[in-house]
Amino acid sequence: MVFPDDTPIVRDLHTSYIHVPRLLDYYKGSGEAGRIHFKNGKSEAAVFFGMNSLVNAYFRDSGSEIRGTAAIERIMQITAEDDYFIDIYSIPEDMIFFWANITKAHVVFENLSTDLTDIDKLINKITAEKTSNIIEIYFESEKKTAMLYFYEGKIVGFTCPWCDSDSVDTIVDTLRQETQNHRATFTVKAISLQNETISEIDVETPSQLTGPDLPELTMMFAELLREAEKMLATRRKNSEAFGQLLRKKCIEKADQYPFLDPFADEFNYSNGEIVFDSDASAEEFGHALSECLVEIASDSQILEPLAHEASKIREKYSPSAGALLSSF
Repeated sequence: MVFPDDTPIVRDLHTSYIHVPRLLDYYKGSGEAGRIHFKNGKSEAAVFFGMNSLVNAYFRDSGSEIRGTAAIERIMQITAEDDYFIDIYSIPEDMIFFWANITKAHVVFENLSTDLTDIDKLINKITAEKTSNIIEIYFESEKKTAMLYFYEGKIVGFTCPWCDSDSVDTIVDTLRQETQNHRATFTVKAISLQNETISEIDVETPSQLTGPDLPELTMMFAELLREAEKMLATRRKNSEAFGQLLRKKCIEKADQYPFLDPFADEFNYSNGEIVFDSDASAEEFGHALSECLVEIASDSQILEPLAHEASKIREKYSPSAGALLSSF
């Protein structure tokens, strides 16, 4: 995760003596703006605070990424179970929504080659339009990446592990020379400055947090569907077998869960990813997929190994999401 770390409030706190819910509650109402960063060898997380609110949260480990309410819940769970170092950094209040939403940046232009454009054209466009963006530069032969961060048209940060400078102007000059001398591709992402917060969370009572988050559930079930698909592919030597079985099971259960009906075009699993666009609740979606998977796994004699994978996957997600895998 790349966030500003040049203005520390305090560093090297430890969860062995810090009560994390009270820490979040304190900074939530502190009148300051900043980021609380949690890290150990297995995962890391960040909570952004400002405007007397918790603005956003982000959790990442080797197998998952979670944001928002679900990330807060996950952070309180893992910090109660494991040791984490805590650093707290100040962020200017007018920049808090920029940095808090950076993990949600969406792609505007992808894989633009240096044959078609150059770094100056992209910088000039962002500067002229005063937009908030990330320019990601990937050098194919060297397999290295650099990033420039723009807030309302101005460069406010960069990531360049192989650059030997802390000066924005020097970094831009270095990237300009490198992209002229080596083939590279540019990806431009847009950052939303929408000032939503998650302040309604009662951080003192994590067990009473809201139910599972739909994006988190789709991520969790997509992971389990991929595992089931791999297991069936090795047994049947047919990569299409799982898709056919899932479609059949969805049709079978469409009376109970209308959104599973393939003709309704509300649920689709393809290329290892789930697309779900329905008015159904997250819980109903979770129960439906869980039932389908248990029955497919049982009929295909992979229930035991899939249950083992489900138990590992469940640990990566919030308790409310993981509970929907309890059928395994």
